[in-house]
Amino acid sequence: MIFTAVFWWAGRGRGDFGALFGSRPDERQAAVDQRATAVAGLAVAMFCLVATVVSLARGGSGNPWAALDCLFAVVYVAGLVIFRR
Repeated sequence: MIFTAVFWWAGRGRGDFGALFGSRPDERQAAVDQRATAVAGLAVAMFCLVATVVSLARGGSGNPWAALDCLFAVVYVAGLVIFRR
């Protein structure tokens, strides 16, 4: 409930955050949002890769991290194919 109120309040502003949270970004703000989303995705992917290696080094199976790594790879390749056009 608190997060909803914060996003609602941030969406009312006139700055970058207001435009992004209020679903009315201009081209520059949309590009900033896209880059931030890409960085967040790469950070999660790197975390999953490191967690897989740590799990395997400790003698585990690497799951669920290996499955998330595979999912990331499939979605990444699909994105390359789709956005290449």
